Amino acid sequence: MIVSVDLGTSGVRVALVDRDLDLHDAIRTGITVAFESDGRATVVLAHVLTAVFTGIRSLLERNEGVEVDAVSFSSQGEVIFPLTPQGSAPESFAVTVDTSGVPSQDEMAEAGDAADFQATTGQPLHAMFPVFRLHGRHRAGESFGRVVSLDSHIRQLLGGGPQIDLSLASRSGMFDVDARQWSPELCSWAGLGAHLLPPVVPAGSVVGAVDQDGHGLTGLPVGTPIVVGSHDQACAYWGAGGIPAEVAVFSAGSSECLTQGRWGRPDVFGSAMPTYPVAEDLWLTLVGIPAGGWALEWLAKLGSRPVGSLVSEAAARQVTRVLVHPYFGGSPTFRNDPSASASMHRLSLDVDLVDLTRAMVEASGFELGDGLARTEASLGRPARVHCSGTGASFDATSIRADACTRTLTIVPPDAAIQGAALQAWVGLGAFESLVGCHTPPVLATVEPARCDLLADKRREYLAH
Repeated sequence: MIVSVDLGTSGVRVALVDRDLDLHDAIRTGITVAFESDGRATVVLAHVLTAVFTGIRSLLERNEGVEVDAVSFSSQGEVIFPLTPQGSAPESFAVTVDTSGVPSQDEMAEAGDAADFQATTGQPLHAMFPVFRLHGRHRAGESFGRVVSLDSHIRQLLGGGPQIDLSLASRSGMFDVDARQWSPELCSWAGLGAHLLPPVVPAGSVVGAVDQDGHGLTGLPVGTPIVVGSHDQACAYWGAGGIPAEVAVFSAGSSECLTQGRWGRPDVFGSAMPTYPVAEDLWLTLVGIPAGGWALEWLAKLGSRPVGSLVSEAAARQVTRVLVHPYFGGSPTFRNDPSASASMHRLSLDVDLVDLTRAMVEASGFELGDGLARTEASLGRPARVHCSGTGASFDATSIRADACTRTLTIVPPDAAIQGAALQAWVGLGAFESLVGCHTPPVLATVEPARCDLLADKRREYLAH
């Protein structure tokens, strides 16, 4: 059994996952993100550590006698931060939608270095990447110690090594994806010496074992193998059965992301599409909305209604002319503007919360369809699109299918945590590859319905 840990933006989940990738038990702890008026968005590190350690201990106590084969991680992708020069961890860390790196992003753009940045890192010029936050802090006179990812910091407390995987290294904005090494120029620009950066390994690598301290924190047996964590979108890709050129994966959580695989680096230069290697010659390319799920949670909070009931009512509601651009965490991938804000159009006194909910989920579908269309030339047209995550209910997926005019397949919602377990089984030698070894059960296949009004809204939305 794998103890699989999903370090999400708004919550931590720990689960017991078997070799068939079935979940036997799981515990979720919510995590509060502090949003500040200056654009900062941070999480208290101690809250995450407590959620992980307490969650693992409670899980093992509830399943007394279970044999743990390894512990593995799925992690939000842009959480890479420095320790102090004395080796202390920060009190809090920035998450993806934090915009404190915008001035440094603008500085690089004004210097004309955007193309070089994407050629080196595989990522578009965007303030979400830690390199820009670090550059701003460096310019303000701050000194740094060793750099860690969220999962590597936790793993080291358990007894593991400092390594991070290719996907998380790439999401730092400081990693040369072709050379498979840290970029000296970008690290220096961020105020970091090469000796402060961790070793980088492929996804599924075993990087240590639980020691006595780790046992004391969690109850995990001493000697339990620890597997390097990967970007949560990468974990969701192989957990949901993604296959290059065959199966794309749409993951709906706090953020929403379309992930597609390819053997070899895809030609997406100048497109604002991030791409990175994960193991050997397998590359993943991402298209998404930074705060797609958060937008629905915001709306539900305003109306004091559960998200699920709002979406269910919205699926039964007729299409209206209300149009929403849900840029609560900046714009989607192709617009590449972290400072963009949300907007609603054609509001009238008869518009209610359910109409707005439907318009928000339609926007998600418009973005999904746009992503599939724009990536077809470089990544091919996938035969299937698997939808997973807490936001991939039948009702939400039905609205998205109509909006993107594509058939969508719903698979179990726990793809990221299953993907973390899958990479552990790969690391232990139980599976040969991250892709092609797991076919998730199909919960439903949703065909799109034609609607002329929705087609008009799609054209207007994408022209905005």
